[in-house]
Amino acid sequence: MTDLFARIGARHKRPALLTPAGHRLDETDIEILLLLQTGARGSIQSIADRVHRSASTTHDRIKRLEAAGVILRYMAEID
Repeated sequence: MTDLFARIGARHKRPALLTPAGHRLDETDIEILLLLQTGARGSIQSIADRVHRSASTTHDRIKRLEAAGVILRYMAEID
């Protein structure tokens, strides 16, 4: 997956991204959000495999993102 902070440069500390409620998002959270944006129907296990975390850790992170209001809803796009 493309590094979201590549334009900052390797010598600089990566900035913490915060939600409006002040929750810190790390790179794994951002990767999970990107995967959900491109395919929210993927299984927890498939997302976990892509972010190199266990399924239970990934599930906990997704639930935390939902509780923090970062993930508001899941939608289906129809043609």
